[in-house]
Amino acid sequence: MSECKTVDFFLGGNTPEGFCSYFDQFDQPKEGMNRYLIKGGPGTGKSRMMKKVLLAAQEQDIPGILERIHCSSDANSLDAVIWKAKGFALFDATAPHVIEPKYPGAYDRIVNITQAFDNQKLAAALTPIVALFKRISALHERCRVFLSAANMLYLQNQYVLSGYLQEEKLKRSSERFAKRLLYGCKGDTYHEELRMLSNVTDQGMVTYDQTVSTLADKIVCVKDSFGLVSTAYLSAVQNQAKKQRLSVILCMSPFHNGKIDHIIFPNERVAVVTADSFMKFPHCPQMQCIRISRYLPPKALHTVKTAVRHRTLMIKALIEDASKSVQQAKILHDKLEGYYTPAVDFEKVNELTQWVIQEMLKK
Repeated sequence: MSECKTVDFFLGGNTPEGFCSYFDQFDQPKEGMNRYLIKGGPGTGKSRMMKKVLLAAQEQDIPGILERIHCSSDANSLDAVIWKAKGFALFDATAPHVIEPKYPGAYDRIVNITQAFDNQKLAAALTPIVALFKRISALHERCRVFLSAANMLYLQNQYVLSGYLQEEKLKRSSERFAKRLLYGCKGDTYHEELRMLSNVTDQGMVTYDQTVSTLADKIVCVKDSFGLVSTAYLSAVQNQAKKQRLSVILCMSPFHNGKIDHIIFPNERVAVVTADSFMKFPHCPQMQCIRISRYLPPKALHTVKTAVRHRTLMIKALIEDASKSVQQAKILHDKLEGYYTPAVDFEKVNELTQWVIQEMLKK
């Protein structure tokens, strides 16, 4: 059985407030860790480099978690590889998640693919390159508008149902649940890392549910399409984790900045996830479920069913429109690559890739 567990996350994505990035968590150095920052352009081999580095890491089969960080604009492409067992992190440091070295050499290392560019070829194509970048940016803004509209409808559903919610019962139940879930678990200090498990991508709504089943044996699912019950449960679990000084992975919402959708305890192999119309967990059949209906009067959902269902269908349509915008942006991005790829010396890129792999393995 493999000791190295490869898991999938996002570190950023489109939200109602625009692109949300969690890359800045790695700005502050940690002992024994180095950050490698790739500078390049579209179609110049950044993701290909990361996939080769990831494969080299997997072949070592060292115990621990190896993170494969996906790009929300192109879910088949990578934005980062994080391997804490080796103190190694490799990032695509270009827009929209630009990263500049804070401690060059001491912590940050630049992987400069631009040195393999034929700048004269690219300069000759400046006008169409600029035009494509602008059109791609406009499509991502369109995505943000659709998600913002979906969020407003979501909040309206939440507002309507909150008037029926049995809040005291929910508060007591969620606190009892958190204590039972983490009973006997103790750590040295509370530590949190932020990731995204779900995102609106060029392939629609993507949720890496297999990450949860890889990192947890005990999984509790809060089935809540309105965020009323799941917010209370996840808040109670996070508070209990702080009291017991545990390490957690907080998986943030792609729709509501600052909202936690899922919490994973990799050391305790426990997870609490939220399932709704868009985030599903087919690879986690062992889940215990908590349903929102437990905290609503029997007739509450029936009373507002028609209006809530109508808004939910509208939310679904808006999220599909947001995804189509990302798909269209991906098509234009592929055209942009058509200008960059012929202007790159990939032998030099391969040499850089081998240097990165050697740097990683010698640590």
